[in-house]
Amino acid sequence: MKQLCALVSGLLFLIASGHPAFTQASDPDAEKIAANWVRSLDAGDAGALYENYASSYYKATVPKKVFVNWVGTTRIQSGGAASSRSVEGFQQLDQLQNGVTGTFYYVRYRSSHPNGNVFDDILLTEENGAWLVYWYTVFPAPPNQ
Repeated sequence: MKQLCALVSGLLFLIASGHPAFTQASDPDAEKIAANWVRSLDAGDAGALYENYASSYYKATVPKKVFVNWVGTTRIQSGGAASSRSVEGFQQLDQLQNGVTGTFYYVRYRSSHPNGNVFDDILLTEENGAWLVYWYTVFPAPPNQ
């Protein structure tokens, strides 16, 4: 639980720091997985999404039933699938704020839903040669300007 709190705190720090879109080299493979993740959230098959894209860390931290219920609740709150989505920024990382080392890739999307805008924050990790979701969070975003 301490690792989870540190991870969320680190992501909140990145968000609160107000950095513009990061300028590091992008990783098309990681970005493809992040895009598939948010598109699959819109499609509604949370169980398959969990099985296909969640890392071993995510699966050890969030049981499948909890994830499926959370996705359903989030869809209700947002009013349904996103009508538009854009990448706000990305960052390759080799260490998280909680000290965990590895190969990570952070992607932030801004998504417009019927009930408002959100930021989809996706932290990917390289596991067995593939990018998988290490952590995922949703935050309210200000209206488009």
